[in-house]
Amino acid sequence: MSRIAENADMSEEVETEKAAEDKVQKRLVFPSLNEQSAEETEIVEHVSMTDIRDRMVAWVKKMREDPSFRVVFKADEENADHTNALTYAMKFAEASGRKNQFKVDEEDNSANVINKNVFFKIVVPNYNNMPYVKKCLDSILEQTFKDFIVIVVDDLSTDGSDRFAKAYSRKFNSKIIFIKAKTKLYAGGCRNIGIDCNINSKYTMFIDSDDWLYSKTSLADIHDLAMKTNPKIIRAPMLHYFGENSSRNFKDKFTSVGKKYMFMTGPGPGRTIVRSDICAHFAENRSKCNDVVWFLKCIDQAPLSTDVVNSNSIWYVYNRASTTSC
Repeated sequence: MSRIAENADMSEEVETEKAAEDKVQKRLVFPSLNEQSAEETEIVEHVSMTDIRDRMVAWVKKMREDPSFRVVFKADEENADHTNALTYAMKFAEASGRKNQFKVDEEDNSANVINKNVFFKIVVPNYNNMPYVKKCLDSILEQTFKDFIVIVVDDLSTDGSDRFAKAYSRKFNSKIIFIKAKTKLYAGGCRNIGIDCNINSKYTMFIDSDDWLYSKTSLADIHDLAMKTNPKIIRAPMLHYFGENSSRNFKDKFTSVGKKYMFMTGPGPGRTIVRSDICAHFAENRSKCNDVVWFLKCIDQAPLSTDVVNSNSIWYVYNRASTTSC
């Protein structure tokens, strides 16, 4: 079944269910708060795409009869069928107006690494980047230099990439923290959560979840440069990636503006590593154009010529083939 047809079928089912619910609501007589029974919760360890639609209809029907009824799904990202079924279930729940009565288990592992001292704090904002998030996280975990913590901040993804990142945080719980935003924050707000996370680090760096590190020695190269020069800000060129079959892949180049502002093709956080004690916050609730202001705030804390070091080696791949953004 095509995705369009599937979405149409879901819409028809939800509309039918809502119509039935309107009739039921007129007949329901709800008890007072003192008379309501204790909340009933069904824990679902496994569900498949073959039966999720029928089970969702049955659960929603039960919720009409018992408003206190809840369903909690256990995440199992290694089971693709179960993960796809959960994605369908949460879309169905939202469309039927029952989102608050369905939940995917969201325990976090931040207590395992909080207050840890590391050289790099790597903040990864994520929104609907299922095609690339594994490549992004693997490129960090495979680094030869291991003194880092990754903080993935999910901006309410709906494609299952949040559950995948959550599973990685459990699998690599000494290296990855997963945090799910409570409201839509966009990339800037997600980065701010990572900046404020209580991890003691020498430098803070940002990698979008559809981008990745250039080689397994990227962090080692940056670390060696930082130890030699002790800068407040490190800048490096990017490899722009347009896809496997594209002839447009290219390396960007440095340009300079005055003595204080060192730009390349742009002031994006992907090519800028900042000492954590001067790392500025991003503008929140903006989907575009918050990088320049952030960069100028940081560079204002680095007035000396020795405060900013430009590296000639590429360490970051900017994925311009991606169609999503946080």
